[in-house]
Amino acid sequence: MVLCNTLNLQRQYRDQLDAKLLYGRANYDCVHPEAYGGQSTAQCLVELLPGGMFGCPHIKECLYVLAKQAVQKAQFSSLNYAMFHVSRRWVSAKPPEFLVLDECHTLKNQVIDWASMIVTTQDIALYHLELPPRVALRPIGGYITPAEVGALEEWFDLSIRKVEHRIAKLSDGKPEHAQPLGAAVFFLDRLTTVRNLLPTLNEHWFVSSGDTGSAARTPGLTLKPYTAQFHFQKLFDVGSARIIMQSATVGDFGQFLSELGLTLPEVQTLTVASEWTAAMQPIYFARKSPGLASTLNDVTRDFLGAQIPKYIQSKPSTWSGLIHTVRRDMADSLRRLLIERDPSLASRLVLPTSVDDFQRQLARKPNLIAITHLFHTGVDLPNVNMLFVTKIPFGNLGDPFVARQCDYDPIGYRAAAARELQQMLGRTRRGSASHYDLPGKPSDKLVVVLDGHLRMVKQYLSPLIQQAIVEPSF
Repeated sequence: MVLCNTLNLQRQYRDQLDAKLLYGRANYDCVHPEAYGGQSTAQCLVELLPGGMFGCPHIKECLYVLAKQAVQKAQFSSLNYAMFHVSRRWVSAKPPEFLVLDECHTLKNQVIDWASMIVTTQDIALYHLELPPRVALRPIGGYITPAEVGALEEWFDLSIRKVEHRIAKLSDGKPEHAQPLGAAVFFLDRLTTVRNLLPTLNEHWFVSSGDTGSAARTPGLTLKPYTAQFHFQKLFDVGSARIIMQSATVGDFGQFLSELGLTLPEVQTLTVASEWTAAMQPIYFARKSPGLASTLNDVTRDFLGAQIPKYIQSKPSTWSGLIHTVRRDMADSLRRLLIERDPSLASRLVLPTSVDDFQRQLARKPNLIAITHLFHTGVDLPNVNMLFVTKIPFGNLGDPFVARQCDYDPIGYRAAAARELQQMLGRTRRGSASHYDLPGKPSDKLVVVLDGHLRMVKQYLSPLIQQAIVEPSF
């Protein structure tokens, strides 16, 4: 069984290796005659009535159930991570021989999200919950007191009963109740999961709670572990299954494993050599590059405004490109800046809303250059020639949790940025031999990192990426 983050990767396993797939339930249309147009099995009309989903008279035609049954019988299958989390009971009942965690560079965040709970003031109003007990935000290393843990346990127990009561009221089979029922069931699952983790609350958790109905819409309760170390094996323990983790962007093996509570002696590692050497796929980086901001301050404006047009004009005008930003508003500002510095780029610089939008525009005009924050992961653009990274993708320190997590594990903070950077670089660094520097043939690729903060994360990149980084020769 292979776990993936995206539908695209699941479909690759189906198309290339004949895997049976199970998507999230929102991807299957409900076949019940009373279902409204577009209603998915995530809003099943009969799931919580006597007999549940399997008591539905149309169960034999249910697309979700048919897919689930096919996966349960298959020798080779694929689920997304979210579906696996809610399916652990039946997966554990008949565990696969191997559980493959693809895109494993995301596991730290996967585990932290699974173990987390955020209750907003909107949730409190919707489910008529009591205000969470106040727990003061601790400095790093500060313990939660037993009394505070006990108060949280009481609040969770009462909240679970109230949500169960709402679910019972919504479980009347009425079409208009399908969507709120699905939301309530999901909310109950999160409450139950995190309630079971409360006894483990300690200095490794971010906890903030209390009456916070301010205009800033601060959550009424936030519980998040800073680390995945103590939860990874609990989440992926499905009996006798042997776990295989794989990714092209793990970077430093030791750092990656430590974040999951694992060590090199207990894990067998294997590096699959790329058929393309580092010299065939260079990444250009000028040592004089300043550390750039995520907004266009004066330093960032001057540097990007001078460098990007220079690189673009050094290559054929027929080349297409991708300019990564880390914020949506920066993409629009950067486009205006580049046109101001080089008006000839006005007809080539675009702000696509999706990869499909960009591909449609490229079909009409093949030398377009996209500026976007949307294409960091899950996008394959092998025929795009140029790629620019304008900012190393560090976590947002304006988020209280991210700031505290950075203080808790500053190396992990940099390693996470390095992994996302590798994802960004990989959007165009793929494809056939024609895309690489081969003997006697110039490359039709250009990859440039413009942010001097690369120096802070370089050591956490994979060896192949580190070896590919060179100073520009033009």
